[in-house]
Amino acid sequence: MRARSAGPRPDDRTAATRAGERDADVKAKALAVSRRRVFLGHHTKFGASSFCRFAEVADFEAIVTDTGLPVAEAHRYAMLGPQVIRA
Repeated sequence: MRARSAGPRPDDRTAATRAGERDADVKAKALAVSRRRVFLGHHTKFGASSFCRFAEVADFEAIVTDTGLPVAEAHRYAMLGPQVIRA
């Protein structure tokens, strides 16, 4: 199984969050059983936080986003572990 997480927001505190507890729990369980963990999100999803944390940025092997995410911010996320792909 591969976890592809679209929609949650990696916040400035190095975590992926979600507004609903139930949704966050499902995402956390999917990540726990996945062989690969890739975050896919529009640049507007970065820097905001929601109510429930389900993963740390370092839990993802890659982050895929658009070029709207500034290079400096992409570098900051890359320093936490995942490869950051801006396309």
